Amino acid sequence: MKIVDTIWFSGHTGDYGIVMIDNGYETKAYIGNAFGHDEEADAKRIAEGGAPIYKQQALLLLKHLKSHAKEENR
Repeated sequence: MKIVDTIWFSGHTGDYGIVMIDNGYETKAYIGNAFGHDEEADAKRIAEGGAPIYKQQALLLLKHLKSHAKEENR
């Protein structure tokens, strides 16, 4: 498993990350909470035990964000 990319978020209730991995035959993404002290350790922990993000979920989120952005530009 190779970590390809990470995206980090901070909020009122803590730190969170999306970690994309390449397992040799496909790329997958996982989301989870982070401790915020060691980026590499947080990424590894999310990659190994985070909740999977499925393509259809990501596409639905992008659809809603694009729709909302169009409304803001009116």
